[in-house]
Amino acid sequence: MNQVNRHSRGLFSAALDYLVELYMLLAPQDAASMWIKRGALRWRGARVGTQVKIWRDVWVDDYPNLTIGNEVTIGKSVMLICGGGVEIGDRVMIGHGAKIVSGGHRIPDTREAPMRWSGPEVGPISIAADAWIGAGAIILPCADIGCGAEVAA
Repeated sequence: MNQVNRHSRGLFSAALDYLVELYMLLAPQDAASMWIKRGALRWRGARVGTQVKIWRDVWVDDYPNLTIGNEVTIGKSVMLICGGGVEIGDRVMIGHGAKIVSGGHRIPDTREAPMRWSGPEVGPISIAADAWIGAGAIILPCADIGCGAEVAA
């Protein structure tokens, strides 16, 4: 594939992501919107179970690295950064404004090295069944949240 085609395919994929993000930002919590939100996540590559409820303004980065179980509720303004992989078990509740961040910047080896050039640091996040992630909580890379656990800010 030549460089132009690879670049345009990347732009097309980014445009599709923006459409999904816009819908997730604006759509209400009614049954039809929930169905469309689940379908949009699947369309972009996420694995999404049944009866998943997604509130307004949920933001997902790197859809193919996201797995959501059955009967999950994701609250308003939740951020899911899935570069390292995020797996959410059945019946998990994620409160409004929570952040699940499976990737970020590596901390530089020296003080003189700039953070922006230090490279990525990623690690999978696993949230087992029946866990509750409270409003405003932040889950960072390599977290393994057990079955029935409660995580608060």
